[in-house]
Amino acid sequence: MFLSRRLFSSLGFKQRTHTCGALTEKDHGQRVVLNGWLQRARRTGDDLVFVPLRDGYGTTQLVVQQQQQQQQASLASFEALKNKVLALSVETVVSVEGVVHKRPSDAIKV
Repeated sequence: MFLSRRLFSSLGFKQRTHTCGALTEKDHGQRVVLNGWLQRARRTGDDLVFVPLRDGYGTTQLVVQQQQQQQQASLASFEALKNKVLALSVETVVSVEGVVHKRPSDAIKV
C-alpha cells in the first residue's frame, strides 16, 4: 500500500475521500477528492460540461460550469479547463477535487 500511495502522489493524485458511489445529499457543500475513469463528456452550451466519473463503486456526475459573474482572467481559466476536459479521452484516469452540490429538484430523474 505504501508503494501505491507514493505512485499516486508522484502522478499528482490525491488520496480519495469518497468513492463515486458513496456521495449522498448529506455531502452537500463538502470538499471531496474522487479518483476514477472519465466517461464521455457532454457539452451543453458554451458554459456547461457534464462528465461522468466512474470507479469500482459507482458513478458521479462532474460539472464544469462557468460562474455568472466571473472576471476576465477567470473566464480564460474556465475556457482552458473546459478545453482540457473535452480533449481527454474516454477511460482517462483522473483525480478531481471539488465541492459537492445537490442536484436541483427540477433536474432529478426518477
